[in-house]
Parts: sequence; structure tokens; C-alpha cells
Amino acid sequence: MYFTPTADIAQSLKLIEIDLIPSLQFQSEKLLKSIDTSHETQGDDLQFYVIVSQFDQELQNLSRLLSMILFPAIRKSLDKMQEAPALNGFNIIRALHKRQQISISKLREICNHYTVEPGWKEHKQLHCHNSYQLEAAFLNYLNFFESQVLFKLETANSNRETNHD
Repeated sequence: MYFTPTADIAQSLKLIEIDLIPSLQFQSEKLLKSIDTSHETQGDDLQFYVIVSQFDQELQNLSRLLSMILFPAIRKSLDKMQEAPALNGFNIIRALHKRQQISISKLREICNHYTVEPGWKEHKQLHCHNSYQLEAAFLNYLNFFESQVLFKLETANSNRETNHD
């Protein structure tokens, strides 16, 4: 997915907060609701539910990390210096992203298995449709976050280190 580059980090943070994260949360909740209403208790369905629940928990953790810690720190630094903050080590956020990617992969694997079942049930079709929408929302968020926020912050940090040497 390609994005029109935003002018600055502050605009990127705002877009993530008002558009990308809420879209991701909506898709996750939609998938959880469709699973809850199907009332299926077979192995694959339970595994699907567990994976989606784990993804949703990671999404809540990510949302809290961004809104309570990372974004306020970036904004505070931007207000003081009018440039990108000197933040290093985005390992925590990338680890959260990696766990979410793994969950999405597992959902896709289950759906791939569902599609080759003869006469796969309507609820499984709905689960897979909703999981593909969740995957699209996640990739939209992830690509934007990596290309617009982390890239700009890391570039600013490397420029700052180069200027200090």
C-alpha cells in the first residue's frame, strides 16, 4: 500500500489516532462479534476465536502504548524542539506488531483450510471475510506506521547523531 507522505510527524500521529487505529479496532470487534454469534464449538472455531482474542488483546495493548506513552512523548518533544524527538529503540512496538502479524498469519492459515473444505459453513465464510478485512486494516495501519512515523523518527535520530559527531 502506498501513502501520500504527510508533512510532519504530528500529522501522521493524528491520522493514526483518528483513522487507522479506530478502523483496526472496528474490524477486530466486528470479527469477534461474528464469532460470538455463530456459537460454534468445534476445534477450528475455538482456535479461530482464541487467535482473534489474542489479536484483540495485543491491539488494546498497542493502543494504550501509543496513546498513553509513545505519542505523548513524541508530541512533548515536538512542542519543545520543533523537530523529531530523540527516541530510540522501537523494539517494543515492533514486537507487538510482530505478534499481531503472527496472529493474522494463523487466521489466514485457518481460512485457507476452510476454503478447501467441501461445503464449508456460512459462519466460516463470514469469519474468513471478516478476518481478511481485519488483515487489510492491519496492513494499512502497519505500512503507514512504519513508513510515516518510525521511518521519520529513525531518520531524524540518525541525522541528529550525525550532526553531533
